[in-house]
Amino acid sequence: MREKKNIKKATEIVFIIIIICLLALGCVLDTIIGKEHYENESVVVMAISFLTLAFTLWFSYLFIIKQLYENRFCNKSIGRIVFRGSKSLIFLYVALLIVGIIILFVREGLFFFSIAYVIDCVLLSLLCGLNIYFGFATGELNNVIKDKVESVFDSIKISKDFQKISNEFEELVSIYDDAYLRNEKMTCVQVIDAYFVFWKTFIENRNKDLMDGVDGVKDAWKACRMFQAKLFKDEDSVLASELNRKILRKIRDLIFECLKCEIDSFMDTYLDSIITAVAQNECLLKNQAMYVFSIFAYLESKAMELDKKEFFRKFIKKAETVYFIGINELKERVDGQYWRYLSKVITDASDKYMDYADLLFSELQDSILNRIGFDNEKSAYGAIASIFSKKVIENNKNIKQGIYKLVKNLIDKGVTFNDEFMAFIGWISKQYAEIGESDMAFDIRYCFVESVIDSRSVVATQLFPDFVQKAMSCMNNEDEVKQLSGKLDYLVYKALSRNRIGWVNQLLSVLKECILNTQQKDKIVQEMWISTYQRAINIVAINSDYKMQYIVLESYKEVIVEMDSKKIISKSLMKKVIDDLSITCESHYRQNVDFICEIIETINAFLDNKTGLSLILEKEVRVEIYKNLFDIAVNSIEKGQELVIQQVSNAFGWRIKSLIENGYQEDANLLLDYAFQMYKLCILNKISEQTIVFIGTLFVVIGAFASTKKPYYKYRNKIIDNLSDDLHNKNYLYVAKMLRESNVTGWTSLLGETPKVYFNEFWHIFDEKCNKPKK
Repeated sequence: MREKKNIKKATEIVFIIIIICLLALGCVLDTIIGKEHYENESVVVMAISFLTLAFTLWFSYLFIIKQLYENRFCNKSIGRIVFRGSKSLIFLYVALLIVGIIILFVREGLFFFSIAYVIDCVLLSLLCGLNIYFGFATGELNNVIKDKVESVFDSIKISKDFQKISNEFEELVSIYDDAYLRNEKMTCVQVIDAYFVFWKTFIENRNKDLMDGVDGVKDAWKACRMFQAKLFKDEDSVLASELNRKILRKIRDLIFECLKCEIDSFMDTYLDSIITAVAQNECLLKNQAMYVFSIFAYLESKAMELDKKEFFRKFIKKAETVYFIGINELKERVDGQYWRYLSKVITDASDKYMDYADLLFSELQDSILNRIGFDNEKSAYGAIASIFSKKVIENNKNIKQGIYKLVKNLIDKGVTFNDEFMAFIGWISKQYAEIGESDMAFDIRYCFVESVIDSRSVVATQLFPDFVQKAMSCMNNEDEVKQLSGKLDYLVYKALSRNRIGWVNQLLSVLKECILNTQQKDKIVQEMWISTYQRAINIVAINSDYKMQYIVLESYKEVIVEMDSKKIISKSLMKKVIDDLSITCESHYRQNVDFICEIIETINAFLDNKTGLSLILEKEVRVEIYKNLFDIAVNSIEKGQELVIQQVSNAFGWRIKSLIENGYQEDANLLLDYAFQMYKLCILNKISEQTIVFIGTLFVVIGAFASTKKPYYKYRNKIIDNLSDDLHNKNYLYVAKMLRESNVTGWTSLLGETPKVYFNEFWHIFDEKCNKPKK
């Protein structure tokens, strides 16, 4: 500034010397060369007029400037700046005016002197312009502002009076506000700069008094905060935007100084001042939200450089607070800006500072995922995509894991499962697959399906995780298969619990394919997968949804049949399947008798020739099925479940007929023995006569069937020998015979065109045996 003053003074001296020299030169030239009859009146008059006009404009400008600023600054200061150098200019003006008058009176012989005079008038006018330039354009007036601000802070340093300090700040505020209204950017900037220079110096010097909260100094700090809050302008104008941004930048620099000096109290105050300003100033939030987030990104990067984790965490949390404020006011704009901010920090941190990755991703989840109701899903997808698109993701385990967890949590939080979200899930899982992270891709899709089952009945087949491929790849790892089958089992459980028929069909189809891709040697793996079917059977056994029961049971039966046809099911596994189904019947007869009867029918169907089961050629398997059906019947007799008893009796009856026809003598005899035991147990346990007669029908029908051909007579004789010793049996079988004869046309497929003949033949022999005296 002193250098500018010296330049101004030197310029004025040079101009004065030139003016005097020109007049002297003109006088000398006129004396030596002189022109006697030269008329110079008009030229001199024009020069005097021009000089007077320039001088008047200059002097008027000075008075106008003085009037503008005298209400904001003391008159003495303004006068010192505005009229600096004016005395010499006034003296030169008066001198040139007198010289001009003399020229007009003399007129003759002043040719060169008149030319010099005209040039001097022009030079003086130019000098008036330079006076204005040096006085204002070079910032001398702004020094008044600076001096005023510095005097305020000088007073703060020595004052203990809060009211006095507040008054000083109020004066600065009035200067700032007045300059703002007059659109005087430079004055506003001077106030801002002086304020923040003061505090930066203060922080750098680490004034312990203020940091320790000494009385008086603490009041000064309070007054400063109040002053700073008044600097922000809540207007949507270019000047307001520029000033607000400058204030934010200055606050950022002060926070950085606090970071370097580890002054927590100052840092918290300045961070809170940003948050308060954003909360109270809608225009600031609207126009500077991204800049505010960039400030936090800058501070976080500095905290990482200085390895100050606690401060880093603090900056993250404060940025989150700004985000929450924006959510309520300008959610659409702030969402995207906040995500871009965090994306930038995460990306910038990826190379050197991965210790901070967990904090960053935790912040993403805590701030955005917890506010999912504010419709910020779209910006969330875009932000994740922007992070993932960075090539660093391929080589950075932390970010890769972070995004993976973030996407899963995004799904868990219950976003809107619309087309956009599904497209995003498809894209992100594909990205993981392409960088060789197929397990992560699978888990993302699994997590999606797990959540979407709760909200949508429509099956998203395009996003279904590839269980089959994964099952094949981990076939030799029982632990992985156990984990994988457990995941599919849970999906089946959810779909069944929520009655999602479409999902159940899809899941059972996948389960079926996983099972059919195994080999007989993979018995343990097969058991893991089949256990899901068994659990599904137990679930649907409780409810009364016939359609769901049919889907599950039919799918289970199809799997067993196809496993048998591909010869990938062992005898031991088949026996386990039958045992598990039998246990289900015994466990759930109270909840759903009709479904238990369906299971009995399914077990019995495994023995049908039409199923194509090769395992029925294995006697061991057939015997296991017979035994399980009998055990179900015995359990039902004990618990009085007559419908189940009748179902087993009916299964035994038709099975015995088939065995007799196909020459399975031992099997037929075994089932007849089981039927005799059922019959007798029903009588002993006082089962209703209706059920006893129903079982008696088995003996009447098989007895009649055995009468159709001589090789079958032995089975008829076995029935008669086992039941003829008790006259009560005769009564039960007689009722059974009467019932079957009443619908005799229904038995033509079994007994030929004359079924009644065979019924009567069996009954005649049985009756004779019953009436025959006992030895």
